[in-house]
Amino acid sequence: MKTSSLLLAAGVLCMAADVRAAEIVVDVGDDVAAALRGLQPGDVVLFAPGTHTVTSRLGLSATGTAEAPIVITSQDANNPALIERPNADQNVIDVDVGHHLVLDNLRITGGSRGIRLSDVSDLTITDCEIFNTGDVGMSANDGGIVYDHLTITHNHIHDTHGTGEGIYFGCNGDDCRVANSVIANNHVHHTNAADVEQGDGIEVKVGSFNTIVKDNVIHDTKFPCITLYGTLGNGARNQIVGNAMFRCGDNGIQVAANAVVHNNIIVGVAADGIHTQVHDGAIPGDLDIGHNTIVTQGDALALRAIEGVVVVANNAIYSSNGNAIRVAGATQQVSFFGNVGEGSVQGAAASVLSPGSRATDLTLATADGRSFDVFPLASGALPAAGDVAHVLDVDFNGTARNGVADVGAYAFSATNPVPLREDFKDAVVDIGEGEGEGEGEGEGEGEG
Repeated sequence: MKTSSLLLAAGVLCMAADVRAAEIVVDVGDDVAAALRGLQPGDVVLFAPGTHTVTSRLGLSATGTAEAPIVITSQDANNPALIERPNADQNVIDVDVGHHLVLDNLRITGGSRGIRLSDVSDLTITDCEIFNTGDVGMSANDGGIVYDHLTITHNHIHDTHGTGEGIYFGCNGDDCRVANSVIANNHVHHTNAADVEQGDGIEVKVGSFNTIVKDNVIHDTKFPCITLYGTLGNGARNQIVGNAMFRCGDNGIQVAANAVVHNNIIVGVAADGIHTQVHDGAIPGDLDIGHNTIVTQGDALALRAIEGVVVVANNAIYSSNGNAIRVAGATQQVSFFGNVGEGSVQGAAASVLSPGSRATDLTLATADGRSFDVFPLASGALPAAGDVAHVLDVDFNGTARNGVADVGAYAFSATNPVPLREDFKDAVVDIGEGEGEGEGEGEGEGEG
């Protein structure tokens, strides 16, 4: 292990002039735990290319500052270091304490959980790959903690085992919660191995608030692709925006309350496309469901146990064998505007869904999720067919809608500028602050 003292260049860190930063290079064969002890604000740890094997508990305590965060990354940006644990006796990395900390461009494999977060805030995990874990890919679920300002972006998480969630944040019973956080532009898939017990793609537990789940691509899960419950009044609504989901092993999006659900694409799920249910104290209501495109064999939009206000506007909804829309509970609390699709309607007037056809409205989408090009056709029923009063500012790609009420996740144009694929989503939409995108029975219940 080689250590030298320097001030890091602008663009890596913004530091006060009187802060000394150490650049710590961890070579293959070095004691990783020792290299990560005693880190100070502004320090940068650089893992050399190759495989770094850890065989004892790797607990990290690192507290930087807003001006001088601590960064742990790979020395060669084009050849990320691999940190592996050859057995599942321990997690690969336990962040016991982490504030103003960045984990960047690392490959993490083996162990039980890939990364376990405990007492952390103002933490960023970006451009990492987490795979072949014995349990959850990444977790933040230690009791009594408010995980504030987590930024989880552009990570590739796949092939989990055990309970098997890709990202598992928050606790049952509001025993911990995630607040003011962003989970964006990640690619999460294959949380559905034969030994997986649950396997949600991204799960954010009850009590969490003002958290944005945005622009992720999630597929081949065992439980819902996205599971998010309700805030329990702890803070602002959560957002599920601009995600692509296909071949989910349960529901596409399972959500209870207090959420904006905009511009998502859901194709080929084992249960319902968007599904609400009572869970852990969260009662379905305070939901804004707008401009989503859903293609499924079962119920496309299943609003169950509704007790609060729900707005359903400008969605493209197609069910080949079930209901396009199913509503149960306080149905008078649900308002429909400008929805188009095919399938039956249960619990509401048939007129809440204008007729459409998957075969003629969409470029190529199959109910099993093997083909998922849901871009609207010019001759179909979606262009300019929605409710103008409920048009969002942008579409799934971040393209301005300019007040045109094209139904579904996409604004219509001659061609799709960013075709969807089983990879990271190319389009990156400004996350903004708060609820910046407008106002507004599967049993996948996560751990516990």
